[in-house]
Amino acid sequence: MDALTIKLPAELEISEVAQYHTTLVEMLSKLDPQQNIQIDASELWRVDTAGIQLLVALVSEASTQNRQLSWQKKSAELTECAQRLGLSDILLIANS
Repeated sequence: MDALTIKLPAELEISEVAQYHTTLVEMLSKLDPQQNIQIDASELWRVDTAGIQLLVALVSEASTQNRQLSWQKKSAELTECAQRLGLSDILLIANS
């Protein structure tokens, strides 16, 4: 079964997080039981701590549902922000 690819928006900041959270919840609720998740963050050029918090919640929810989560593509901004906050390991991007 193909993985669900979640393409992140260009900006994931506090002003967008609530709306994007709703979108993510809907996407996750429609997944088949064995379907895994890939995240494409190639176009993400602006992210703040609220955006990172949403991504941490997504990684946590995937783990709770026993789904594999992988990063298809990452932006430099995401990688740098996660490193600055000490969350690279939690977001599973330290070595991906």
